[in-house]
Amino acid sequence: MLIKVKVSCKKPKKIFRFEKTFLDKAEVSDRTIGVSEAFGLSVGVENPNTIYKDLLIDIKPGDVIYITGDSGTGKSTLLSDITSALKESGSFGKVIQDKEVEVNQDSVLVEALGSDLEQAIKYLSLAGLNEATLFIRRYRDLSEGQKYRFKIAKMMSIGANTLVFDEFCSLLDRETAKIVAYCVQKVARNLGATLLVATSHRDLLEDLQPNIYIVKGFGEAVEVKYIEDVKSRPCSILKEIVVKEGSIRDLETLKRYHYRDGKLCNIKKVFKAELRGETVGVIVYSTPTYSNAGRTKYFGRHVDVEHLNRDFITISRVVIHPKYRGVGLAVRLVKETLPKVGYKYVEALAVMAKYNPFFKKAGMQEVEYTSTLSLKSRETLQHLTKYDIDPRLAAAKQYITQKLEKLKPNQIESLIETLLNSDTTRYTLNILIKKRRLSLEETKQTLKNIQTLAKIIQKMAILAQNKRYYIWQRNNNTEE
Repeated sequence: MLIKVKVSCKKPKKIFRFEKTFLDKAEVSDRTIGVSEAFGLSVGVENPNTIYKDLLIDIKPGDVIYITGDSGTGKSTLLSDITSALKESGSFGKVIQDKEVEVNQDSVLVEALGSDLEQAIKYLSLAGLNEATLFIRRYRDLSEGQKYRFKIAKMMSIGANTLVFDEFCSLLDRETAKIVAYCVQKVARNLGATLLVATSHRDLLEDLQPNIYIVKGFGEAVEVKYIEDVKSRPCSILKEIVVKEGSIRDLETLKRYHYRDGKLCNIKKVFKAELRGETVGVIVYSTPTYSNAGRTKYFGRHVDVEHLNRDFITISRVVIHPKYRGVGLAVRLVKETLPKVGYKYVEALAVMAKYNPFFKKAGMQEVEYTSTLSLKSRETLQHLTKYDIDPRLAAAKQYITQKLEKLKPNQIESLIETLLNSDTTRYTLNILIKKRRLSLEETKQTLKNIQTLAKIIQKMAILAQNKRYYIWQRNNNTEE
């Protein structure tokens, strides 16, 4: 079989011309002669089979191109020719196909891309893998949808300016396919990258939001549609999701997807995002903490208890099912529920805000601040190195517990003395056991319990983290 391909490119207009003809030749045999006699078909000679001819496509850097059509119509061939043309053009930067991306099955996600941790989290978050527990998971343990997202993150991390996918999302269930399609086009547009996909599925138009929609039919049939002024729309799945009041039970169904373990206290309100009867997201509002450096900076003074109890509530959890991350569900949960909790001020502290600023996108004001308590906690945690404990891992209770169990009694006593010299130890202990006054001897006895000591160190590590403070204020025009 001979293949004739003609591809020319007029760079100023970015108009690409494509032509492709396969020359088929059926070898002569008794059976092929029988077919020839019965149906009048030629055998033993080359027959041209043109699948597109004088096909003009105007492509600009940053376009999203969606090729679809029935199996066997030549979608993959057209995708390959367009990919070659974009590479030869020189105007589309580094062109990378998903099949060219090699991934070690045993790779831990944060180790497998980017030049450092910050870059790795940035790319993973862009691809919708913005869950702390996923950061340290191996590629082989991901779902098929998550593997797709990781490949997108990997392509971006190696500098792809044009992303190419054949058989795009073909092995995914259609709901996951729509979510991945929405996420990949959003990432491409945010980075100004060109996106080129081919698939036999025609249900991704709304979520891919293409600039160019190509339907390849049988024979030479090709239909090219240009969609002008593509406006960003929410993921189609969001249309079916309803936000309503929920309960602790809804939090229980999703809590395994949050990086913080432990039971929340003083819960005031719970709302859930529900899709066809299934809870896919939850937001929890709780009583605010008495002391908050971000709040103090925002108001320019310390807010008294009476004012806090009357006017303030805190967002203590926002948990989204991994399948539905990256489509704006967290933003919607926050935005829709802020006016419904009935408080004048709603506040939140976030560790992941640097990579996923959904509180800000939902309309909350970001306040930059430096917490004295955080600085003191970091200073105290540095003493852990003397006991073979890595301060960077102190937020992981299981790690801390295992390390403490290996220490000798005299080392435990020494560690307790070190901690008691810190201003933050008594504070965190009071939070933990809900008690404001403990004698020095009571404190020492309490800390001799390995589990309690591990919790104290974990709490310190959480206090030491860099967080961002967000606040929302109800106004007279706010509708409940």
